[in-house]
Amino acid sequence: MKFYTPLVGAFVALGQTASDASLNSTQFSWVLTPPSKTLKYYDCYGGFQCARLQVPLDWSNPNLKTNTTVAVAIIKFPGTVSEDDATFGGSVLISPGGPGDSGTDLLLRSGSRFQSLLAGERNYEIIGFDPRGVNLSTPHGDCYKGDEISRKLDQERNTGLSPITEDFNALNYHYASALGKSELCEVDGVDSIWGYLSTASVARDVIEIIDRIDDLRWQDRNSTKPANAPKPRLQYIGISHGSFLGNTWASMFSERVGRIMVDGIVNAEDYTNVVSYSVPTDV
Repeated sequence: MKFYTPLVGAFVALGQTASDASLNSTQFSWVLTPPSKTLKYYDCYGGFQCARLQVPLDWSNPNLKTNTTVAVAIIKFPGTVSEDDATFGGSVLISPGGPGDSGTDLLLRSGSRFQSLLAGERNYEIIGFDPRGVNLSTPHGDCYKGDEISRKLDQERNTGLSPITEDFNALNYHYASALGKSELCEVDGVDSIWGYLSTASVARDVIEIIDRIDDLRWQDRNSTKPANAPKPRLQYIGISHGSFLGNTWASMFSERVGRIMVDGIVNAEDYTNVVSYSVPTDV
């Protein structure tokens, strides 16, 4: 994929220059933090706030009483002004892409840098989240089920494979390796989280995040949210595969778009067709 150098360079610098937040906290435990249908923040990592938001595993059956659920890990870097300040601009969600990269890690390392990039007439709080199945969100999408030895052995075996363009045998080896991994993931069965890790499901989770943020703001103001209150709009920064999530979200919920900035754009046609037309080599 092609990258717009100046902006991507700024985001690379974000990753290289960590904020003062410690990634190891003795005062906070994700495991001990109960997931909830409403957004409940807990102080974490010295200056951050963390939450686990409970969402349906299957958005086609959103009844949390009868449906299996997912706990989405969310972390907030608060704004430099209070929410009732005239210059407060709301929440900006960030996604590093992957797919499979952690938004909580990105925010811990670079929350203050994102805030500085957006500084101006408005002041924003920055929200990072781990997409369903990823990192601190549970259940995990892990074909190896925590078996790091098997994972490392598999990685080592693959490092010895020739490029798929070298000869036909190399292509067969790569295909066999990919097939083995897919069969390993299928062991969990059709009712596991693997059937619900689509970009569309994550986009629906994002709707839930911004709706629950809005509910919490009304609650903090000790006000009852009117039935005709305008629905909150998404403010979002997506990098690499995060651009595909942003575009998918905007296509599904165009009426909820506020401001979206994407960079390192994924070729959506390639990605959705599982065929890379942008790769020049004829395999």
